[in-house]
Amino acid sequence: GGNARLYGSDGTERKIDAIAAAAKKIKKDVLLAGEICCFSNDKSQTNLHVSAALDNPNQHDIRFGVFDILELEGNAFSGDLKEKIKTLSEIKGDDKIFCIKQELYESRKDIAAFYTETIKEAEGIVVRTSSGIVYKVKPVISLDLVVLGYALQEDQILREFLLGFVTAEGKYQ
Repeated sequence: GGNARLYGSDGTERKIDAIAAAAKKIKKDVLLAGEICCFSNDKSQTNLHVSAALDNPNQHDIRFGVFDILELEGNAFSGDLKEKIKTLSEIKGDDKIFCIKQELYESRKDIAAFYTETIKEAEGIVVRTSSGIVYKVKPVISLDLVVLGYALQEDQILREFLLGFVTAEGKYQ
């Protein structure tokens, strides 16, 4: 009905004009789940960029990446995963709202191959099982770090660490 609202995971309404305008172009009455993304030169940026861009959203290329459909035409979405992926791909706003790539795989081998290919350009993948369990899969990055400092609260509970690593020149970074 031309009415579009965007809410954060904490329930607060977000005012992002470009996403609201794009959502009004969607022809179906839907309740979508997704994440706010920030782009620069058409490349997705990190969550740190998103946080900074949200302070002044109209000055940045902020988009909404849809990954789930919760309601369709006022009813809880009840289709299977294949139907959900198809329905999501049909939801069109403009380039400010896009469906995050979703694929259906039947084997672990296919998921592993998809992960290997995707991780070159993404921070991870989300795997949904047929039983409804959802996994977020990210690469493992190992670092050898040293504690350079720490702070305690008055009751001697550890409050924060200052971590670092040794550069090739033998200095702490």
